[in-house]
Amino acid sequence: MAFSVRKSKKSSQRPAYLLEGFDRDALQLGKPNISEENFVLDEDESREMLKPRALEDAKVKELIECLTDWIHDELSDKHIIVRDILDDIYDGQVLAILTEKLARTKLDVPEIAQSVASQKERLRVVLDYVHRWLHPESGKNWSVEKVYSKNAISILQILVEISKQSQNPPKLPANVSMPVISVKMQDGRLAVNNFKEMITGFPQSDTNSGVQGRDVFDVLFEQTDEKLQVVKRSLTAFANKHLSKVNIEVYDIETQFHNGVNFIILTGLLEGYFVPFHKYYKTPSNEKEKIHNVSFALDLMEQNEELKIRVVPADVVSKDIKSTLRVLYHLFSLYKTID
Repeated sequence: MAFSVRKSKKSSQRPAYLLEGFDRDALQLGKPNISEENFVLDEDESREMLKPRALEDAKVKELIECLTDWIHDELSDKHIIVRDILDDIYDGQVLAILTEKLARTKLDVPEIAQSVASQKERLRVVLDYVHRWLHPESGKNWSVEKVYSKNAISILQILVEISKQSQNPPKLPANVSMPVISVKMQDGRLAVNNFKEMITGFPQSDTNSGVQGRDVFDVLFEQTDEKLQVVKRSLTAFANKHLSKVNIEVYDIETQFHNGVNFIILTGLLEGYFVPFHKYYKTPSNEKEKIHNVSFALDLMEQNEELKIRVVPADVVSKDIKSTLRVLYHLFSLYKTID
């Protein structure tokens, strides 16, 4: 089915549009299995979905297996068997039991909840507590609707964060991400974007070998501020050398790269190509759009390189200067001789 847009029959005062599948070749999105579904999209409204076969990725399957085994170990005295991690977690029952054990608390939730309304209420209580307990990093949105609809990203992110509170945390595969397709109505046109949602981050250390997952910037931030300022000035000069070609001046690395736009433009300049505007948000208005931009920029940087950039997009968005410098230094190391 072709990718088409038409006005819906809703009130003319509130324009809406209908999304009827994707033109797979034109959009290069793989084969999203949504051809039988219609999405009504109002202006600035968006929809997201996992790319096909995302759950079949080897690292994702390994992560699910590790989390399933960990749940069995933690709840062995309850004789709970998880056969499908999405089907068995979404309603909040197992999540409540896990949370009560690891947080050493008692939640005011029913053990048996049969109706949709009672299951969602139980899930709401559990998620409210989990957010207060774990203080998840910015960009993670674990809503009742997402979890109850068996959103794989939300469920896996929650379990990964909760597992860190265990006395015997599982050794999970590092740097696991899942590919997402985002469709947003902007100025009466559909903007389709691809990005990766992080599930697990980079390893901080290997407890078995004692080898620390540190790099030059971890060491730099332990040195004098003078050395840090020298690096910041050098990377600022490098960025301005190229961004000045499109009349962009960088004077504050920390605030001028956090939404991803300048990273995307800089990468295009260095690689010698123009990045179409519909691929990213030119003026991102919220955190999710900024995370998309940073993720997209990292994808562009890594397309022709084997080296994985050790950065979590949400950290750049939250203006973590160490993460921002890591990305800039990656570009500098590759293109420092280019005029």
